Amino acid sequence: RIGGQTRNYIAAIDPSTGLAESWNPNADNDVESISSSNRDSIIYLGGQFANVSGQIRPFLAGVTGSSSSLPGAPVLLAPASGDTLSGKDSALVWGSSFNANSYELQISEDAAFTSIVVDTAGLTDTFFVPHSLSSNSKYYWRVRSANGKGTSLFSAAWYFFNFSPSIQLTVVSSFPANNSMNVATRTTLSITFSAPLDTTVHLEGGVPLFMLTNIDSIGPATWSNGLRTLSVTANLQPNTVYTVAIVAAYGMGGLRLESPYIVRFTTGSEFPPDSVSGVVLSGATGVSPDSAIVGLAVVPDLGHLTSIPPLVAIATTDSSGDFVIPDVPNGTYYPVAAKDVDGDGMINPLTGKDVIAVGAPIVVNNANVTGVVLTWTSFTPISWKQGLSISDSLFLSLPPHSQTRLISGLDVDTSGNSPEWVTGVTNSITKSGFLVTAGGVSTVLPMDSTLYDSLSAFTPFVSDTAANAGVFAANAENAGGRSFFRQYASSGDSVYLLLYLGELKRTQFGLLAPDSGLYWGAQYVALNPKTLMPVSSEMFIGVFRTGAILVATGVKDQIQALPKSFALEQNYPNPFNPTTVINYQLSAVSNVTLKVYDILGRVVATLVSGRETAGTYSVTFDGSRLASGVYLYRIIASGNGGQRFVSVKKLVLVK
Repeated sequence: RIGGQTRNYIAAIDPSTGLAESWNPNADNDVESISSSNRDSIIYLGGQFANVSGQIRPFLAGVTGSSSSLPGAPVLLAPASGDTLSGKDSALVWGSSFNANSYELQISEDAAFTSIVVDTAGLTDTFFVPHSLSSNSKYYWRVRSANGKGTSLFSAAWYFFNFSPSIQLTVVSSFPANNSMNVATRTTLSITFSAPLDTTVHLEGGVPLFMLTNIDSIGPATWSNGLRTLSVTANLQPNTVYTVAIVAAYGMGGLRLESPYIVRFTTGSEFPPDSVSGVVLSGATGVSPDSAIVGLAVVPDLGHLTSIPPLVAIATTDSSGDFVIPDVPNGTYYPVAAKDVDGDGMINPLTGKDVIAVGAPIVVNNANVTGVVLTWTSFTPISWKQGLSISDSLFLSLPPHSQTRLISGLDVDTSGNSPEWVTGVTNSITKSGFLVTAGGVSTVLPMDSTLYDSLSAFTPFVSDTAANAGVFAANAENAGGRSFFRQYASSGDSVYLLLYLGELKRTQFGLLAPDSGLYWGAQYVALNPKTLMPVSSEMFIGVFRTGAILVATGVKDQIQALPKSFALEQNYPNPFNPTTVINYQLSAVSNVTLKVYDILGRVVATLVSGRETAGTYSVTFDGSRLASGVYLYRIIASGNGGQRFVSVKKLVLVK
């Protein structure tokens, strides 16, 4: 008993002497004030103690002092013990510990931790999103810290209840109805669900994840019938088959669409007679191929298997992975399959458990095509050297005198490893270009003429003369990237690191690149997981041969001076399909809007809307849901000093 209050087995021990140090309880705080001649080695061992107001507070193992000390045990923060872990992005969160380099998290079915279901060490962040836990079950969790000297004691164990949405949402009706013919070329498409949709968990505008094939253009989504009916106006082409696929949808009260919903209709008087059939296989992923989306693309996936290209026909697989895509007109197609495994309403195999597959091109010519085989792809990160080795072997199939123009790494980790290294290669003799992908499904795919024309202007280089991606990634992390990641990831945003190598003056780094020479580029992007809209971005430019940081944006001590004027750059690439990058700069703190319009002046996308500090910015515009054509993008920036900047530029979407 100290000062009349009960303290349970609290001690401060000096490891050098083995003797307990003295303490002086602070009547105004929950923290014990320890006096010691050797504070760099004091270890606190504790359980629970009562503060002066009688409230019980956890007193967890901890460490104070230098890097020679053991780390302190973390303090669990959320969810509170006994609360429910609900929602697709819910995380277990704890406080950072002094002297900790990493953390180990355990989740168990019992309080004694004899039935551990998750034991993950080496975590560098102070949050963890658990997957594959049983629904409506009780779990216990705890965390401990680690550094080069060893590990701390585990934190006090908290428990939570895991909740998974029940699968009860269904589609009641659609307009046009499935298999409708002679649909008007100007019509309203609508889907009615069995319950009101929860628009807070869907993408931008609360719209569920859906796909439309061959749509020329659509208007904004509208809701009716108490959030049960979703409608969009569409401009259709004569004698064309269309497919509407609702991939994922969430209803009020945790309801979820069990499997994708497909509606087909045509503006013609009949459907084409031919079909494409085959099977989706699990491969090494172990992911079941049932209830997957299978579609046909008219262009190759451009070597980037982390998203679905525009499709002209869509179907779903049965419980065995078999599929039949009906009503396919004559043409050459690239089969693609995808599955939203983690149920978050998005298909993103790089950051979650989602899977995707692509097959060899097929030709439909007045006959059915059968026996198409698609196998789920596992995206295991590979190093820069592994990527170069795979790419070198694939280069053997290219025409002689082909030259590397640009290399990009997707969702790169802090060690410089990426699930996909994509190399843009052109050949001035054959006037052809190729995208060489190393990782995932290693492929060589031809690029279209627009991309070839753009990349041909880049300076060619020999990739093995550049610094290792791991070296540059580490430099970017230390220059501010690590702080950026932790800041936005801890807020629930999705953070990605992309690396680029080449003539960055012609890319989204155009405003930062010192000249038209060769450089490394790193771009950290934070996305809102619900809207997929960029929240913030930070970019770094490094020396080609050493990877040393030259220029950075968004960091506390900016290496590059702030812009002296407002500017809106031409988007790159242009024409584009389906994404393009728009750069702009602000010379003062401003209220900024950046919107994209169709030729009739209707807003099709709002890219920026808010207050931003002076600096250089980059945003990505995704036109995958829009029809080919000419669009305009306009920026309006109103500065604190009364400045007003308005600029309009044209971009061209070609599918």
